Amino acid sequence: MTVSQRITERRKALGMTQEQLAERVGTTRIYITYLETGVKVPSLAMLKTIASALECKAGDLIDD
Repeated sequence: MTVSQRITERRKALGMTQEQLAERVGTTRIYITYLETGVKVPSLAMLKTIASALECKAGDLIDD
């Protein structure tokens, strides 16, 4: 599973929309869409912010 798939899976497991995640992270829904579709790869700092918003550790979102 890729980082983008893990972000999507975790967000959906929490019942969160892309818009809600974007608000928690301080970015746009479009950026979240790009992350979830693999168009963009988050920086380490952004990955940590996303993990915090998704109530998990950044390591939980990293590829196997």
